[in-house]
Amino acid sequence: MIQKIWRLVFSTDLAQAHFYIVSALSHNPLYMCEPEYLDIGIAFNHFKAGLDEVGITGKLIMEEPDIEKPEGSFYITSWHRNNSLD
Repeated sequence: MIQKIWRLVFSTDLAQAHFYIVSALSHNPLYMCEPEYLDIGIAFNHFKAGLDEVGITGKLIMEEPDIEKPEGSFYITSWHRNNSLD
């Protein structure tokens, strides 16, 4: 079984989702982009496509929240839902 290296932590009201990577980055000089970033990019793309499909809008914010995060994880970004329902 392949384990995903990313995790999402949701706020209790589901208005925010925080994206984390839970393994160390490869830092392989042969990569132009670390595979972990590609993997979390694909995860965000699917997350966003699902929200778009049901009409939920929001934006990315690069501000690490002061919350309990997955052990050994690295913060990437947060998604915040818009206040109005479009």
